[in-house]
Amino acid sequence: MKSPSKSILYTCTLILVSLFSNVLVGQNFSKIYYTTASRDYGNAVVQTNDGGYATIGYTSGVTGNGDVLLLKLDAFGVKEWYEVFGHTSTKQEGFDLKQSADGSFLITGYSHSGNFNEDIYLIKTDSDGNLLWEYVYNIPENQRGHKLLELSNGDIIISGSATLSGIEYAFILRTDSFGNTIWSSLHLGEARGIAEAPNGDILMVGKVISTAGDENALMVRLDASGNLVWEKEVGGAYNDVSNDIVTLTNGNFAVTGYTETGPADYLKDLYVLVMDINGNFLSVQTHGLANKPEHGNSIVQSTDGGFVVAGRTGLCDNWGDMYLLKFDAKVGLEWEHCYGGPPNNQDEAYDVNLTNDGGYVVSGRANGYTPHDDLYIIKTGSDGIAPPISLLDIVALDPFIGKKEIAAIFEFNEYYDEKLSIAIFDLNGRQLDYKEYNSMLSIQENNNLPLGVYLYRIIDENGELLKQGKLLIE
Repeated sequence: MKSPSKSILYTCTLILVSLFSNVLVGQNFSKIYYTTASRDYGNAVVQTNDGGYATIGYTSGVTGNGDVLLLKLDAFGVKEWYEVFGHTSTKQEGFDLKQSADGSFLITGYSHSGNFNEDIYLIKTDSDGNLLWEYVYNIPENQRGHKLLELSNGDIIISGSATLSGIEYAFILRTDSFGNTIWSSLHLGEARGIAEAPNGDILMVGKVISTAGDENALMVRLDASGNLVWEKEVGGAYNDVSNDIVTLTNGNFAVTGYTETGPADYLKDLYVLVMDINGNFLSVQTHGLANKPEHGNSIVQSTDGGFVVAGRTGLCDNWGDMYLLKFDAKVGLEWEHCYGGPPNNQDEAYDVNLTNDGGYVVSGRANGYTPHDDLYIIKTGSDGIAPPISLLDIVALDPFIGKKEIAAIFEFNEYYDEKLSIAIFDLNGRQLDYKEYNSMLSIQENNNLPLGVYLYRIIDENGELLKQGKLLIE
């Protein structure tokens, strides 16, 4: 209990989370994010216009059925908000996202239509994750959207897969900026990575079943109207798959995936190849260790003209770790790092992107920190080094109560061991929020109030007014 004879000074500091006007400069981090008793994945990640990060993926911890998860972090990896998208009693998952110049997000993935079929799912939100519109593209049987591009005129390209009469096709869809279909293109196989050429053509990579029954890497070039320019398969005696493609500054393209040297998962080797717009291979490099699985899921060009690949490796743990490799412009290996949880647990990187400071942000999944798979994000320097995970880096996502969380932190110059209450009112005196706290030196008030001016009162357990004033949320 406080002493009534003391003179008490109060200071009030208001921190507005998610509303910084300047771009923050963050730091390297390794963090795990999870929802209770669920599986959580980070399938794609981008650095946002404000210097933070956004990741898209999957969670089963909100509705229990499986939803698209959009998680927004600040520049230090601290959660700002998260949102889920989906339809009641069905499963959804997000595979890729892009942020537009106006701050809005584009997301693709799949949504169950309710008859056990999957449909390509396209979502647009504003910069705070509020849904602007969504499209479900229903073609008979199953489809998924794997990757997307936003073109300079606002059009959207989605690469994915579609099943028709039991046959799998690579599916490429072009829409306008509101999701209305312009054209679509089908090719035997499955579309994964997609890139835009300097002349506006579209290059897609993926996989296709060969006449021998194994998987070959599939490469397709379309013009801007969806007409086929060329198509090719590449493969050997075992499975070969292309997972991602990136347009290089010189107009060529870099591709990553895996090639098998035998009929077993541990015989997969990661590869990087560079090709021109006509599909001619300029350089190819495979990378792998004997009896250790390696494969590339995502590729990005580095600031020095080389390449960074994210994927999975058995280099550090036979069960698999998140993997990041740096190649020079001639696809010579410069460095490699593996990241992961406790031994004998599977970890994997699904996406990598370049950050403003020349480092990299990587998303994927980790296992071994909680009873289920967890969303795993690392931010590295240009050398690929990230700090190890500590207990403070294992972050529970709060039960879903809305994405836009405004936090006010009230700090006191004296310790309180009694209950304090905070009431927030509009300017007409109508009470909007009320919470009680067992205070220490500070209390944090979280709410979802719209932008504006409010009044607050802080009262102790005896009804004594400790502090009152205006609260500005802007």
